Amino acid sequence: MHVITRSCVLLFWMQTLTFVKSLEHLPDCTLQDFLNGPLFDSNFNTTGLEARYVAGKQIRVSCRTGYSGFFQLLCIEGEWQSRGTICKPQQCPVIHVRDNVQVIGDPEEANVGNVVQFSCKSRSQVLIGLQELNCDEKGEWSGEAPICEMISCPVPEIENCRASEDDQDYKEHDTLRFQCNPGFKPSDDRPSRCTKLGLRAGWSPAPECEPITCKLQLPSLYGTEYDPSYKSVFSPGDTVTVTCGQSHWISDHLQASAVVSCKEDGQWSLRPVCQEVTCSNRRDPLVHSWDVYWGQQKKLGDEVRYGCKSGYKSTGGATMARCTREGWKPDPLCQAPLDCQLPPPLENGDTKNSVKSIYTHNERVEYLCQAYHIMQGGPFETCNHGEWTGEIRCLKPCTVDEEAMRTHNIAFRYSRKDKIYLAHDDSIQFSCTRGRTVGSVGLRQTCVDGVLHLPSCR
Repeated sequence: MHVITRSCVLLFWMQTLTFVKSLEHLPDCTLQDFLNGPLFDSNFNTTGLEARYVAGKQIRVSCRTGYSGFFQLLCIEGEWQSRGTICKPQQCPVIHVRDNVQVIGDPEEANVGNVVQFSCKSRSQVLIGLQELNCDEKGEWSGEAPICEMISCPVPEIENCRASEDDQDYKEHDTLRFQCNPGFKPSDDRPSRCTKLGLRAGWSPAPECEPITCKLQLPSLYGTEYDPSYKSVFSPGDTVTVTCGQSHWISDHLQASAVVSCKEDGQWSLRPVCQEVTCSNRRDPLVHSWDVYWGQQKKLGDEVRYGCKSGYKSTGGATMARCTREGWKPDPLCQAPLDCQLPPPLENGDTKNSVKSIYTHNERVEYLCQAYHIMQGGPFETCNHGEWTGEIRCLKPCTVDEEAMRTHNIAFRYSRKDKIYLAHDDSIQFSCTRGRTVGSVGLRQTCVDGVLHLPSCR
């Protein structure tokens, strides 16, 4: 038995040697021949193959990523011959979705590397699950198919917040009811509503509780100062001193500084922002001409030319209005006509008619002078914006008696009376009863408001 075995092995070895000897004279097969030949397919993975193979060599070609199987090649007399079928693309199983799910892509014949996207057909529904799935190298989807459900939001867990009144989910457009702990406030003044955020349901704005503070927005105003100035966030009870520049105000136009405090609700007791002093550009109802263009802003110290309407006068006779912290000056710009009180008395004269206690604007009073008195100006005084205007004088007469004439040795040739009365501006001719005139006073003299100079004769 041992001899038979050795004989069989020797016979096999001799046959193999004979076969190998016969192959030594056959041409080789090259990789380039395969790449250029009809058996090559772009889905083959030729990485790692050698450039040349001897006759009778059998090799195995794998498929590139995304395809399954392999391909065997045999080198025979310098030509490649196939031993097997072409490799085929590797696919993922069919994805089954509900009718309310919108699918973008091919969920039934997806190859490796393909992507399928999902969304909800109804705007009132949101996607539960992944928005897209990938077909991986193993021919498996990267996750489960999503579903679409009506929009609802669960009660969120909010830090520094008291428990919500509700335990159930909220529907679309519902407002979340929550209350922050003492010392905290909602981070957004707007109510949080259940809404659709992209493809998901969520709260907008996000419900959060933050510590109650007052924030100081530092404005870029020239000359404005804050004390303290090293921080911009303050706690309830903290105070800040705001000092404005010369042309700015806070609280009212007259105040250039103020102390503001942070309240328990996170609001300032007074808005800590300085504002520039400006005056209204609107024309006063009593002003006729107003040198300000529409929309033009007038600031502290600016001046404007103006004029009052008929029947009114500017206060103090001003023609220019000036912008001040108190507003336009003078104030008021124009005055309405004022009444006048009792008319002024006239020396050596009186009113022609009985007087009243009140006289209106432009109302007049007529005067008369006493006997032998001559009126100068007038005869009226006029009420003008609360003041009496008009100049009236009653000029005095002059008298000369016989005793004075005898003392001066003079006589009046035309009079036989004991007293001579002369009205203002009347002239008289004297004569000497003896001698001649002495001094600078001549014989002809004129009465001037009760004064008559007498000549002297010697």
